Formats: sequence, C-alpha cells, structure tokens
Amino acid sequence: MSLYKRLWIAIGLIMLLSFAGSFVLSNLSSRQYFEQQLELKNVDNATTLGLLLSTPQIDALSRQLLISAQFDTGHYQFIRLTAPDGSIIAEHTQPGPQQTHPTWLAQFFPINPATGSAKVSDGWQQVGTLTVASHTQVAYDALWNSSVQLLSYFMLVASVCGVIGSTLLRLITRPLDNLVAQAHAITERRFITSKEPDTQEFKDIVLAMNTLTRHVQRMVDDETMRLDSWRVKMQYDGLTSLMKRQPCLAQLHALLARNDASAAGTIMLIQVQQLAQLNQDQGRQQVDFLLKKLGRTLSSESRQFDERLAGRLNGSDLLLVIPGYYQVEQLGNTIYQALLKTVSRQSFSETINLHCVASPCRAGDNPGKLLGSLNGCLKLQPSGTSSFTVQTASLHTPMQQQPWQRRLDDALSNRGIQLQYFPTVNHQGQLSHLDACARLKSDSGPSLSAAVFLTSLRQMGWCHRLDQVVVAEALHRLASCTRPLAISLSAAVLREPERAEQLLLQLNNAPESRHNLRLEFACNDAFLYLTQLRQLCIRLKQLGCKVGLKHLGQQLAPLGKLADSGLDYARIDGSFIRQLGEETEIKPFIQGICSTLHGLGMIVLAEQVTTENQWQQLLALGIDGGTGPLFNEARHTDSV
Repeated sequence: MSLYKRLWIAIGLIMLLSFAGSFVLSNLSSRQYFEQQLELKNVDNATTLGLLLSTPQIDALSRQLLISAQFDTGHYQFIRLTAPDGSIIAEHTQPGPQQTHPTWLAQFFPINPATGSAKVSDGWQQVGTLTVASHTQVAYDALWNSSVQLLSYFMLVASVCGVIGSTLLRLITRPLDNLVAQAHAITERRFITSKEPDTQEFKDIVLAMNTLTRHVQRMVDDETMRLDSWRVKMQYDGLTSLMKRQPCLAQLHALLARNDASAAGTIMLIQVQQLAQLNQDQGRQQVDFLLKKLGRTLSSESRQFDERLAGRLNGSDLLLVIPGYYQVEQLGNTIYQALLKTVSRQSFSETINLHCVASPCRAGDNPGKLLGSLNGCLKLQPSGTSSFTVQTASLHTPMQQQPWQRRLDDALSNRGIQLQYFPTVNHQGQLSHLDACARLKSDSGPSLSAAVFLTSLRQMGWCHRLDQVVVAEALHRLASCTRPLAISLSAAVLREPERAEQLLLQLNNAPESRHNLRLEFACNDAFLYLTQLRQLCIRLKQLGCKVGLKHLGQQLAPLGKLADSGLDYARIDGSFIRQLGEETEIKPFIQGICSTLHGLGMIVLAEQVTTENQWQQLLALGIDGGTGPLFNEARHTDSV
C-alpha cells in the first residue's frame, strides 16, 4: 500500500473518531437543551392558556374555542382539560409531522420533556386541570440536521487535510523517488549517485547508497587500471614503447578481418638497416637509445589517429597501421621525414639508414602476404642510403577509381544498402542473436562489405545517413522476425545531438520491433564521447533497446566511467582472442575483463573466434558468448 493511501486512511480514521466523539457530545448536549426548552414551552403555554380559561363569566363553548385556537398555533402533541373527577372536558391531539430523522436517533438520544399543567377555575369553583405537551419531532429533526451538518464539516476538513497532507508528503518524499530510481539502477548494475536530501532519515539512506556506488566505481576503476597496466606490460616493448610482435600481428589480423572502416587504411613498414653492425660499431646502449627515439617518434606522429597500430616486429623492423586513412604517400612521407629528423639528432647519424615502404590495405588482405610484399619491396631498396617508397600493388579494389559520391548517394537514397547476417551464440553454443553488417549492392558483381566504402562515407560526412538506413532495414526485418538483431552505429550518433534525436525518432515509430534491437558502438567512439553515450543509453533503455560495445580491450581505463550507463554487453577485440594459443599471459587478462564486466552486470562476448580450441578456452575463462568464423557454419544457417 502506498504512502498516499496510508495517509488518506489515517486522516479518515482520525476524522471518523473525531466525528464520532463530536457527534455523541453534541447530541447529548442538544438533547438536554431541547428537553429544557420544550419543558419551558409546555409550562408557559399551559400557564397562559389556563389564565385565559379562568376568565370570569366564560362558558364551556368559549373554553373549547380557546383550547382549539391555542392548539392550532403550535406543534403540540396534545392539549387536554380534565375535570376534577377525572373526566375529559376537552382534548385535542396530533400524531405529529412526518418523521425525517432515522429511528435509531430517537432510541440513542431520547427527548422526554415534562408536560405543562395549570388549574382552571370559574371564580371560586375549580373547573379542571389543563395539561399541555409539545411534539418532540421538531427537536429530533433539528438534532438530525445538526448532525448532518457536522458530518459535512468533518468531511470537508478531512478532504482539505488529505489534499494538504498529500502535497506535503509529495514534497517530503520527493527524494524517495530519486532513492527508488537509484535502487532500480543498482539492480540493473548502473551505479549512479543521487543528491542528498534535507530530510535526515532519507539523507542517511542516500548517503549509504552513494557510498556503495562510489565504492563500486572505485573498485571498477582500480580493476580496469590494473588490467590496463597489465595489458601495456604484456603487449608493449619496454624499450620502444611499441607493441610487441605477437600482439601486433594479432591486432593486424583482427583489423583486416573486420567489416567496418577500420579494416582498411594505410600500412607502413620501417626497417633500420644493418642493425647488427650498428650494435657492434656504436654499442648496444647507443643503438637502444636510437630505437627508443624512433619508437617515440612513430607513436607521436600517429597519435592523432584513433585506431593506430604501431609495433616492433623484430630488432630492426617497425610497423605502423593507420585504419581508415588512404592518403598513403602523404602519410608515409610525413612519418619518413619525422624519422629522418630523429636520426639526424644522433651523434652517429651518418651511419644510420632507414628504408620505409607504405601501402594501402583493405579488408580481406592476407596479413602474411601483405607483410611479405612490403618486406620484398624493402629488399629492393638501394643500400647505403635512406629511402621511402609507396607500393600500390595491394590496392586491388577497382571501386577506388569510380565516382563514389554519386554511387553512395544513390545507394543511401534508393535502398541500395542491404544487411548481411552473422550468428552470435551463447555459452551453450545456441544462437543468441544476429549481427547485421551493411553491404553495398552491386549490379556487376557481389555486394561490397562496409569496410570498402565506410572510409569514403566518413570523408563525405555521410555516416549518419548509413546509420538511418541500417536502423530502418533492421526494424523492417524485426517486424517479421523476432530474432534479436545487433547493428553497429557510427560516432555521429554520439557526436551530433540531432543524429541521436533522429535515431530515437526512428525507434519511437517502431514500438513492436525496437525491443529486439541491439545497438553497438566501437569502444574508441564510446570512450571519446562518454557523457553523450551515458545520456543516450538511458533513453535507449527506456525504449527497451540493448546497448553494447565492440572491439573492447585496447583501452580499459575509461570503462569505470560507464558504470552508471547501463550497458548490456561488450565484445572483446579479436586481437586478444587470436593470442590465446600463443600468449599464456592473455588468459588471466581476458578472465579479468570478464570478471570486471560481470560485476557491472554486462554480458561478455568474444569476437573473431576461429577454432574450437579457442572457444573452449574462452568458456573456461568466463566468456558468455561469441561470434566469428567458427560459428558461421551450416548449423546456424537456417536461423540466419
């Protein structure tokens, strides 16, 4: 029962008891008053009429007329003139007016006034005794009317007290609504804080809840920072601060296996010539200092790119991958000149030669062949001098030469985008939901994956148009299929408020389909727009949608700031999954991610699962589900 109902019931009971007491006391007092007044009336009327009837020389007929006239002037029960011998000389009676009061009123509060009497004489001779009794019906009616009026006053006062009490209760318990919302958020593993109210009792509870929330957030922050530090120590070379060979190659594989813009871009291989000879001539300490400076230069020059990959493949070979960037020669030359500038600052710069080769890469490229091609190009460079060259042989996308803007505009306007579906399974291997990837329809061949045209969309600022088309296609499918569907959205939804409003409008117009829709954002975008993501998550959750992150793992420290956003799931980046069979340290890292996200109430999925051995290891580490080539088999084809 709500507090408002309890308040009204309490007010009703109090007013009822007050009315009952007032009713009894008031009626007892009124009854006594009415008895006294009726008794005085009876005595006065009997005395007055007795004097008139005792007038000398008045005959019996006149006495009858006087008694009748007096009886007609008031509410009398009877007027009776009795002879000394007990016989009735004259009598007038009246049953009384119609009763308007309940019978029980007369039973509980009887009014019995004494009758009035007077002696009637004719000279010295006694004629008889006059008795007058007034009707009590009028008194009972007055008593009843006063009771009804009293009840009306009490009901009015009770209503006013109830309204005022409800208003005050609403003001007093307003912090309670925030407290309830905070409690519900915590049950959903959204650890939010509330403003402390002025009411001391509520303030203590809110303070305790806020303390719990901050404690959980500190735990998550500490754990994510610990995992991030562990990741850096595990993946990065202590000398150059670049990624080690195995993690670097694993991330390169993962990038080229994606279906988004990060699957294509520019790759660059840098080689320090005759490193062994330099070690022998200049000493290991000097050469290590050179490699350290080159690593820092490579990192600083590529810091502006969100998903850059910079690694050290071996002692002399450095790798740089910039996803989503196709200005190969411009980028390569900028990096090359920065490296030469770093070399020129060394005391033995005249003996240092760098060979650099840059090339475009795209989704589907074989990493081994791609690196082999770049390495072969380096071997063709002249020795004894530094050089930079651009290799374009791997850019085998004929669409790069076509008018992308006109074709993409037509596809976005005329339903030239279709969705391709891939299964995501739960920990039991059963289909959980479908992942939808955008593809560009082609009249001359197979459709093109998003990795081919997303970079062009970014350059033209049309990613939000693709988001609208993908959401519309997903809602259209969900109208006829109840299988949950996951789609990826661009950073434009987070960066531009009007794009978020357009998304919410689309979802509001599909109330039956949106509950099976899952919306995903890349971690780099999510961590860049934390506040916007948190606000959007709250509104999407109100509509029944689920929200997730993809490519999780390369950054973990900002994850604690999303503890109050209500995210439903996250996908661990495929680069970590690929290292399961190679790096023993990766297992506790993945297990730590699972433990932390489970503490936030999130489901943890794995990307790019390729082998059964990987899947079994992931299940042992606490993974809740996965997606990848392993599950793109016939057993899920029917469901897709």
